[in-house]
Amino acid sequence: TLWSLTQEDTEWTARRAPDPGWTWVVAYTGVPRSTAEAVRAVNRRLDEPGGPELLAEFVRVATEGIHALGAEDRAGVASLMTQNQELLRQVGVSHPRIEALLEAAAPVADGSKLTGAGAGGSVVILPRAGREVELLRRLARAGGLAFVVRPAPQGAELIEPADSTSTSG
Repeated sequence: TLWSLTQEDTEWTARRAPDPGWTWVVAYTGVPRSTAEAVRAVNRRLDEPGGPELLAEFVRVATEGIHALGAEDRAGVASLMTQNQELLRQVGVSHPRIEALLEAAAPVADGSKLTGAGAGGSVVILPRAGREVELLRRLARAGGLAFVVRPAPQGAELIEPADSTSTSG
């Protein structure tokens, strides 16, 4: 467990997600976003009729996603990413630039969705095996700034290039 928090009758626990060793791609839309505005949009939508059911669907998708990731069920994770993105559209936090990147990625992606607060920002994509380079090209043509990501058990770390003045033997 990384941390836990109890608020009223709800307990939240953060722990490391299982890592099946897949390669992911994260692409930045170039659109700055406001987390506060995105949160307000979600709250407004969830206060409307059908909001509690929509929230329950988010919980279902997230819970199934955790189980699919733990089972290394790539098809399940990909499907749930797509379902989550549809829910994010319904609450109004997608953006035309996000949609453009997701559309560009679709032919070579198993699953994709926005990541972070939405309303701009970035997307995360589970590329089809062996199609990573093609995906990067498609995202660049669509105006995204893309990075290949491989999670590491120790978390993120900065890997700096070797000093250009040094020589290797």
